[in-house]
Formats: sequence, structure tokens, C-alpha cells
Amino acid sequence: MASAIQSPLERLGRRLRTRLSPSTGQRPGRPTDPTWTVQRKLPMSPATLTALEELAARFSSDQRQVSPMQVAALLVEEKEPMMATAQQIKSLLKSYGDADNERFVSVALQIAAHEARGGKGKLASELKRLVDEIRNKQHSVQPGGSVPIARPHGELATLLAASYPRTHLSEMVLGESQAAQLHQVLVEYRQQSKLREHGLEAKRKLLLVGPPGVGKTMTSWALAGELKLPHFTVQFHSLITKYMGETAAKLFAVFEAMRHTRGVYLFDEFDAIGAMRGSQHDVGEIRRVLNSFLQFLEQDDSDSLVIAATNLEALLDEALFRRFAVGLSHAEVARVADEANIAKYPHIVIQRPPQSAAYTYAGTRGGDFTSPPKPERTSHGSKLLGDLDRAEKDARKRLATEPVREGLQFLPLVFGESEEFELPLERLEDERNGVRVVNMRVEGDQRRYLVAVPDSQVAEFVKKFREYQTDDTAKGKPKNEPLAAGTASIGSGDLADYWTEVGESLPAGDETFWWEVWLDEDARDEVEKESAEGVEEWFRRVAKTQSILLSDRAVSFPERVVVLAFASLDQWRAFPGLLRHLAEFRRANLVASEFTRLVPSSQGEFVEDLLERVRFADAQAPTVCLLDTGVSRGHPLLAPALASGDNQAYVSSWRTSDDTGHGTEMAGVALYGDLAKKLASDRRYRLRHRLEAVKVLPPSGKNEPPDYGPITVGGMAKAELRKPSRRRVFCMAVTADGGDLWWPTLWSAQIDQATAGGEEGERRLVVLAAGNVREEAPSQAWNALTVGAYTKLAWLDEDGLAGYRPVAEPGGLSPASRTSYCWSGSAWPYKPDVVFEGGNYAVNEQGFVTSSEDLELLTTQSSAEGDALLGTVRDTSAATALAARMAAQLMAEYPTFWPETIRGLMVHSADWTRQMRKEFPHSRRKERLRVYGMGVPNMARARRSASGYATMVVQGIIQPFRMEGSQGKSHEMHLHDLPLPRKVLQELGNTSVKMRVTLSYYIEPNPPRRGEVAKYQYASHGLRFSVKRPTESYEQMLKRLSRAAWSDGERLRRRRDESVVKDERHWELGPESVAVRGSVHSDYWRGTAAELADSAQVGVYPVTGWWRYRRDASVVEQKTRYALV
Repeated sequence: MASAIQSPLERLGRRLRTRLSPSTGQRPGRPTDPTWTVQRKLPMSPATLTALEELAARFSSDQRQVSPMQVAALLVEEKEPMMATAQQIKSLLKSYGDADNERFVSVALQIAAHEARGGKGKLASELKRLVDEIRNKQHSVQPGGSVPIARPHGELATLLAASYPRTHLSEMVLGESQAAQLHQVLVEYRQQSKLREHGLEAKRKLLLVGPPGVGKTMTSWALAGELKLPHFTVQFHSLITKYMGETAAKLFAVFEAMRHTRGVYLFDEFDAIGAMRGSQHDVGEIRRVLNSFLQFLEQDDSDSLVIAATNLEALLDEALFRRFAVGLSHAEVARVADEANIAKYPHIVIQRPPQSAAYTYAGTRGGDFTSPPKPERTSHGSKLLGDLDRAEKDARKRLATEPVREGLQFLPLVFGESEEFELPLERLEDERNGVRVVNMRVEGDQRRYLVAVPDSQVAEFVKKFREYQTDDTAKGKPKNEPLAAGTASIGSGDLADYWTEVGESLPAGDETFWWEVWLDEDARDEVEKESAEGVEEWFRRVAKTQSILLSDRAVSFPERVVVLAFASLDQWRAFPGLLRHLAEFRRANLVASEFTRLVPSSQGEFVEDLLERVRFADAQAPTVCLLDTGVSRGHPLLAPALASGDNQAYVSSWRTSDDTGHGTEMAGVALYGDLAKKLASDRRYRLRHRLEAVKVLPPSGKNEPPDYGPITVGGMAKAELRKPSRRRVFCMAVTADGGDLWWPTLWSAQIDQATAGGEEGERRLVVLAAGNVREEAPSQAWNALTVGAYTKLAWLDEDGLAGYRPVAEPGGLSPASRTSYCWSGSAWPYKPDVVFEGGNYAVNEQGFVTSSEDLELLTTQSSAEGDALLGTVRDTSAATALAARMAAQLMAEYPTFWPETIRGLMVHSADWTRQMRKEFPHSRRKERLRVYGMGVPNMARARRSASGYATMVVQGIIQPFRMEGSQGKSHEMHLHDLPLPRKVLQELGNTSVKMRVTLSYYIEPNPPRRGEVAKYQYASHGLRFSVKRPTESYEQMLKRLSRAAWSDGERLRRRRDESVVKDERHWELGPESVAVRGSVHSDYWRGTAAELADSAQVGVYPVTGWWRYRRDASVVEQKTRYALV
């Protein structure tokens, strides 16, 4: 939200107008925006705001042109005339005694401004002259000034090792919370003089904790590089001596250097002096050194950053933790680095050619799948009863000691879902008796449900698990089996179980930021229901007592109300009775309207700042080629990435500029993605792709339907003609009414043909919008990556929309996104293939629906729409641009990968959100595929492998059919050996693992509608995959897949001599779901490491298509490419 935007303008101007709840307090000393305190006391006049914006513009171009005192003077001028206050006189004397020149000058200017306003111009001029003299005599070491020495001299030369790093945070692999904390440190450091004006201190003292090799030292270098400061490493071998008092004296010299020479000072291996006093390794001199260090650190008021780093957190004295403003645990950094492994783990490309085997349909695919065996009821029931007993005791014990559980009338219990069986929500909930699911979070591949269980209902769960052990249903199955078999574990809920932010671990205890607080309105007990106070009112009342800042507005859903709060985890832990109504926590995101409400000149400051931090790709980089309404190339954020010659029109007489704004909006998202985060950040960015544009819509009027396809394909050809060797992703969000739902249209068929290569044989990657409500074509295209829209955006703060709430639940379908839910049968693909962020809509109690910039994506705006540089985009247009951007980034990462492979990687990385799974549980998985495809792609997993998961890629060429006499027959299948570490996997035994397989290829279309018999099918061919079953031999796998592997006797008897080995692995979708037609198929199974060791072969085999039924051998015997991921 507003607090997260760190820019001169945001602090000095518009954010002074941010309306916060008048009933909220402020925790003393919190390093937050000082203007909040000013705003509550002082309304801003238009003249003052204009002056502030002028100052901000000068500040952004050169910080030395504007001092905080000018701002202070402006603010003082807003007050009623009065005599210099006692507070000002005391502040003046205190700043002199503290040698705080900045503060001294600030207060002096306030007094001068007061005198001038009171008519005492001569006195005011004299005061201003004296202030100017003071400024000229100030010491040269000031924030924003130069560093007086380049290298330590004298004794300091042995104590400090100096360097000038050029490292930046963008070059590091950081977790979300670490990145946010470090960026906050940078922002506050750059604005520390302004913070001091209001009695606040920037976070300058950092403690870094973590094992060796996770980036503690590099973090220190990166902070120095970002701030353009020298980096000094304290040399402990010279600092610590054997003479009593000498070490403390040298330590004093180091802290004196901090005062005189601004820099980043690193105390590495800090446990050398920071070890716990009184420990068995404590010696008297080190204890005195630690006492001195604590004293020096407490008194330090320099402009330097002080960083301590250690591998041994447990050895540190507790007093140290209170002296540091930020404590960064690099455990998450290690985890994120392990997952990303950007430098170490590109995907494994299997170069070994496959084994080719003759193929004839064996007639047994899919029917031999079995569900995994159910757990043994007696032992599993005993485990669940033991878990439940321990969880209940732990929850009751913590009830008496933790403030957040004050007044709690239920026990928060966490049910972990089994990897083999789905845990039905209806088996967990019992609304009549008050048992309710509070939230669901995902840890790894396991879903964990937080359930509020009233005291009296714990016994009901005990009863159900005991019945499961001993009683049967009328059908002879264990009673309550769905609940018991679907539950792997039960534990006591903690505050961490309410943190549902995807991909981000719980923030550090003292990290302060804006939280989304989701409150459960159905959680009121009988006493509260009789009270007039609602859940939101209760929360605001208690938050005031805890000095927690809240947003004025709240967003309401049918069962939830969401309030934004500026707080830390430590504050939440002290919040009395919080768990009575808390449903979940999330990190609040910026909303686009924070930028679109700014005047154009103010938007320009953000844009200029971002341009200074972006490194654009060179001319040889892959591109996103937009087939749209044209692009306003003059936009400063787009011009560096869109060459003049790359901005074309299908008809040469059309001007290439954007007439409606849509193409420019698409361009901003396709290049930058989430522009709001980048504008608000201090990070540096390296772009690895560029833009192209071909205008395919006329400046006026519209294209005729018969021209849709030729213009689209012609636009592709025009871009390729200019740069034939360039790798590109075609992105088109232009759609029209398709008319016949799933049936391919002439337009979609032409896209399929162009994607497959057509006559020239050059294959293309095309990303299409699924379309918005009532629009369908050309999303039916089989070969294109069809993109739908989902949304995570739920915060609504726009003026004029009081009483409105978001239409879609976070994680659910964006309201306007088209799906294939109504498509019939298995003859047509699941569409969309994947979904990306597309924004949300707002609705009021009367059912009136409207758009809101708060619920849309920030992007670039065309000059045709006015002077503003920034606007918004939504629906499947926004989602399609995001998908094209991801595809181009993957092309840059893997220049040898085919278009089919890039598409396969994106689908392979996708997964469904908890809201998607809630809407469509496992029993309705086919419907889930029709609405969301394979879910939301994950860029980190699509881009790289890690030690926790490895991605293997095969690019193969297969001949599906052959001519035998005058008829086409099935020809071959491919068998790939996967380079799995069998011995390691076997040693891991029953360790849970997951294996996912995705097959991507292109078909050649046959659009005439002549029925669905094989001869007239739309697709030229199809391919499917099959993974070796753990207990079957290689020969058994061959026989299962192909009748060509049967013996003569088996073919004569039309059956095998031995039965097919059943597949007891738990596939998420199953063969019936995957068998639906299309040209990309994906599924995964869970099992043990030992099972994976014996599943090291994957077969790729053909299914029929119209190629097979042609009489021309050159058609029948064509080869086709595929990507197996």
C-alpha cells in the first residue's frame, strides 16, 4: 500500500494526504513514515502540497538541492501564528548539545519562518543569514556528502580492510522477507535525515545469522554497492589483543571511524566477541570487550551502517539482539538459494537417443489403473489418536500462556493431508457443532488445514478415529475411512499456521510492514453475537491499544472481512485474543491506483528512477511480438526495448502508433510484468528480452471476419521477414465471438497451421488470450498456449467505491475470463492451458459490478489517452501479456529449446491455488481442468532445477505412422531411459517423492467439420506418454503398450500370456483425464523413492489422426517433434 512506496514524491507529497484511522496509535520509535504523525496534526493546504511536489521534483534529480529543513519550514508555515514554542527552544539546545547540525538548522529555520510570518522580516532575515553561515561551517561528513578518506590510515589500517563493492541486491538469491527487509534498510538509510526530523531513527544496525556460504558477507557488500559507500571489514586478528583494555581502545577507534567516515562496517564472525557472558568459554577480557561493544553500539549515532554476521546464533549474548534494529536469518536465503540455484542447476537435457520399438495399439491403456492401497486401519488409527492427544494437550497448555489465545473457545488444530488420498473438507467441518476450517496452506506438496475445534468436539474426533479402527459401514468399508485415510498427521496450530502467503516463509518477528488481516466473521461466540460490536469493530478497538496502525477501509467477503495493518509479528504475538477471529495473514501488495492517481509529472519521477535501475537486453535477445493495436514507442519505459524498425503495421499505410491504448498497455506488462513493484522498489533489474509490435487492427473501423486469420498470420510473417533469425513469442489478446464453443474456427485453424510450421516448416510459439465473457475465437487453437485469468487482487480502497467488495475470491477465476467448462466430451482440449493474473472487479450489495484500478495491473499508457505515463490493464489481456513475458524469459535462458519445449516447461511448472482446489476438489478435477487448465505457472521452477527437484528435458522426433500397402498403420514408439540415481533412491526407501511428466507437441489442423471419426479428425496425429510401473519389467512395459511386442501365440489368442502389472501409484489426474485430446498433456504421481528408482523409463507412443488415413505416403509417413519434460 502507500507505505510501501519509497520515493521522494511519495514521502514529501501525496502520502501526507493518506487517510489513516484517527483512532490508531503509533508505537514510539517505530521506523516508519514520519509524515503520518504530521498529517494527523496538520491538514495540508493546496499551496503547501504544490510546494512539496516542487521540492520533491528537485529532490529526485539532486538530493543536495533540497534539505529537510525546507520541508519543515513549509510545514511550519501551515500553523497559526504563535511565538517560538518552548519545545522549539529545547530542541534547538538539545541539537546543539548532540552536535546534530541537521536538527539544529531545521529548528532554526522553523523559528525564522515563524518570525517572518509574524511580520518580523528583519529578524527572520538575520536568522536565515546565521543559518546559512552554520551550513557553510558544517563538517563535510553528512548524508549525501562525500566520504573524506578512501583508505584507513595509521592504526585503522590494521583494524579495517577497505573495499568499494559494486555488488547489488538484484544479483543475490534472496527470500521474499529478506529482500523486503534489506530494501527497507536502503530506503530508510537514504531518508534518515528526514526520519530524524521527526524523532525517528533509520535501521542502521543489522545482525546477519546463518550457516556458512549463504551470503552474509555478500549481503554486506551489496548494501555498500547499493548505497555507493566504502565497505570496511573489521579485522578481528588485529582488534583482539592480549593486553587488558587495548582491545576496547581499538574498538573505540573503529566506532570513531564510523562517525567520521560514512561506510558499511562489517563485524564478521561476530561470535568472537559476542559470545554469551557467563558461558563456559567466557573469559574476563572478552566479557569486558563485549560490554564495551554494547556500550559503543548503544551510543552510536553515526551515519554508517553497522553489520554483524555470525554462523553461531546460539552463542550470542541475548543483550546483542536488543541492540540491532534488524535481525536477518539467512536460513530462508539458504532455502531459496537451494531452490533457485541460478548458477548451478540448469535443467538436465537428455541427449541420449531413445529406443525405438514397433508400435501397435494394445487396447489396454488406462483401464489397468488402480487406486493406491489404503493404510492399515489399526496402526493408522492409533497414530491419529496419538497425534490428536498430543495436539490437544499442547493447545490447552498454550491457552494459558499466549496472549493471542485469550478468551479462545476452541482449539486450533492442524490436519495434514495424506499424499495418497484427498482429505474431504466436509469430513473436517461440522457447522452444527461449530467445527470449521479456518484456512488451508501448502507446505511443499502437502496441504495443511487449520481447523477450529470447540472443546466439546475433540471427543467427537476421538470417537470417529476409534470407529475407523473397529467398525465397518454397510458396504464393508472402515467407518470414517475418507477422514482417516486422508489425514496424515494432526498437530496444534500456531500463529505461523495463519500465514498463507504463497512462496514466502513467516517474516522475522520485528519486521514491520503492511499486512492483510483476514478476519472470520462467522467465529463469534454467543456472548459476542448478543453484543452490538462486530468483528471489525472489535479488531480496531484492540489494535488501538496495541499501537497498530490500520487502514481506514476494510474489504468484505461473504465470510471474511479484510483490514490492512502496519505491524510486526511480535506485535501480533502480543495481540490479546487475536486467534478468536483471525482467519489468515498475508503481505499487502501495492495497488495500481497509488500510481495512477499521481499527476503526470509525478509519475515521470517514478519512471525516471526505474530507468536508472534497468539494464535493457541487446538487439539479439528474444522478443515478445505483440499483434495488437500498435504501440506508442515514444513512451520512455518502452523506447529502449522497442527499436523503431521493430514497430510495424500489417498495412504499410497504417500509422504504427497506438490508436486505442490497448497495445501499449500490453507492451508494459509484456516487458516489465508487475510494474508497480518495480517502480516502488530500489532494486536493479536486468531485462533479457525485448519487444516487437505489428499493428493488426486498423486505425478506424474493423477487420472483416474472413480476414482475421490472414492478417494474424501475415503479421507474424512481417515480423519474421525483418529479423528471420530472431527468436520470438507471438502474443495476441485480440479475440472475437467464436459462435460454436469448442469447434475450431477458420481463425484458430490458421493459427494452428502457422504454429505447426505450415508449408515453410518453421514452428512458432503463439500465446493467445482465452477471451473475456462472450468472446471465444481464436482460443480454440490446439497448438497455441491459451491463457486464462485468475486473480490474487482483493484490496479495494478507491474513492467512490465504499460498500463495494471484490467479485472473485483471491486465488480464484478472474470474473471476465472465459473457460471451456461447457465444452462437450473428450474430443476437444482443456482450455485455457494455464492462467495468469488478470485482476478483479468490484460489486455492491445491489449486485452492480464495476471495474476498479485498485484491482487491476499497473502498466504503460499510450499518449493517445492523455499525458499520463501510467495506466492499468485487466482481464485475459493482462494475463496473456504476463504469459508471453515468461515465455520470452525462458527462451533467453534456453536458446536451443523448441517452441513446443517452452510451452511444455510453462505447463509443467503450473499448479492450482488452494481456492481452485477448494472450488473443484479431486472428485471434480476434470471441471478444474476446464476452468483453470493446469493452474498458475511458476517461473522459478520453469527456469531452473534445484537440489530438491530436478527437471529433465527430452526433445525428440518420432514417425507416428507408416504406409503398409495402401493403408496407414501405427509405426513406432519411443522409450526414454531417465538418468535417475537409482542407488540413492533405493537407499531413501519410503521417503515421499513426486514425479511429474509433461508431453508437448504440435498437430497439423484439418478444420472441415465432417464428423469425429478418425478419418475426419481435426488433429493430424496425437501422442501420449506412459511411465514404467515399479514392479514391471522392461519387457512387460513393452507388451503393455504395444501389441507388436507380443509373441505370435499371444497375437493369435488376442491376449497376453501374463496379466498386466497394475499401476498402484497415485496419479493426480489419472489416464482418463490426461487422455482428453489436445497437444499438451501433463500429470504427476506421488509415491516412495524406491518406487521412483524403478520408474526410470518413459514411453511416448502415437494415437490416431487424419495423417494415417491419407493415401499419400508422403503425408502418412511424416515425422513430428515432441518435448518430454
